[in-house]
Amino acid sequence: MQVTTVPGPAGALEARLWPSTNGHWAVFCHPHPLYGGSMDDAVIDLARTRFAATGGGATLFNFRGVGASDGQHDGGAGEVDDVVAVVRWLADHEAATAPLLVGYSFGSAVAWRAAAQLDAVTHTVLIAPPIGSMAYPHSESLAATVIAGSMDPFVDAARLDAWLAAQPGATLLAVAGADHFFLGHQRELAGALDQAFGSEARHLR
Repeated sequence: MQVTTVPGPAGALEARLWPSTNGHWAVFCHPHPLYGGSMDDAVIDLARTRFAATGGGATLFNFRGVGASDGQHDGGAGEVDDVVAVVRWLADHEAATAPLLVGYSFGSAVAWRAAAQLDAVTHTVLIAPPIGSMAYPHSESLAATVIAGSMDPFVDAARLDAWLAAQPGATLLAVAGADHFFLGHQRELAGALDQAFGSEARHLR
C-alpha cells in the first residue's frame, strides 16, 4: 500500500493506493463526511479487499475536508470534482484509463455523478445508494450494479425499483435482512461484492 496525495480542485487529497496485478483499477468513494464518513469506513475496506482479490488495484481517498485532505465539505458538488481529479490523476500515474467507480451511501451518489463526467468510465458499483434523498440522474451510457440491504431505511425501495427499471444496464444485488451498514451481514455483502466485481471487471482497463 502506498500513501500519497492527489492534487484536487480544493487542494491536496489524502489517498492510499494498492497495486494492480491485472491492469484493472477501482476508485472507492466513502460515506457522508458530516456523519463521520472517511476512507477508513468498514464497508469501503471490505469492498477494497474483495476487489483486490480479483487482482485489481484500488485507490481510496478522503474527500475535501476529511482527514488530511484540504478544503471543506461542499454538499456533494465539490466532492464530484474530487472524484474526477482522482480518476484523471490515476490515468496519468498508473495508466488506469477506465477505472471502476465504487461508492457507498453518499459516496455512491458522488461516484455516479462523477462517472457521468468521465467518458472513459462506463461501470459503477453503488452500495446502499440513498435514492430518494440524493440525486442519481438518468444516464444512457453508464452501467451500475446496485448492492442494497432489504431493511435499509435510507434506500427508498419503490424509487430504487423505478430507477433500476428506467436505467439501462442497471442491476440489483439485494442483501436480505441487511440495514444501511450491513451489520451482521458482512459475509453476504462480501458475496455480493464478489459477484459485482466478477461481472464488472471484464469491462475494465
